[in-house]
Amino acid sequence: MDGLDVEIPPALLAAVKDALRDLVHQLVVGNFSGLYTEGRTGDITAEELQAAVARYPGTLIDLPDQAWPYSDATAIKGEHASWSIVISLWTAQEGRSDLNMVTNMRAMSEGIKVIISDLDIQ
Repeated sequence: MDGLDVEIPPALLAAVKDALRDLVHQLVVGNFSGLYTEGRTGDITAEELQAAVARYPGTLIDLPDQAWPYSDATAIKGEHASWSIVISLWTAQEGRSDLNMVTNMRAMSEGIKVIISDLDIQ
């Protein structure tokens, strides 16, 4: 069992993980403007997101399979099928880092929508 299993319904779990993997991959490849244009950065500009990643003293890598136990999902009260998800990011130098990506996720008829609300150091 991982951190997402507790809150995310089993029918949505694979899609949520795929959406989170894609979001992190976009950070890894430096697609900050694409994330912003697609509305996946919330109130954070592409420049702010890029600066936050650049300030961290490690090179982000895609999420490995062992990343999921270091994630946490909390249902957002008053919103149907919505969760706040925090996941540890991984770097080439450290493996699991102390940099976390905080997101808001909503299951919609069009699919899973995940928006970055913050990058913070634990």
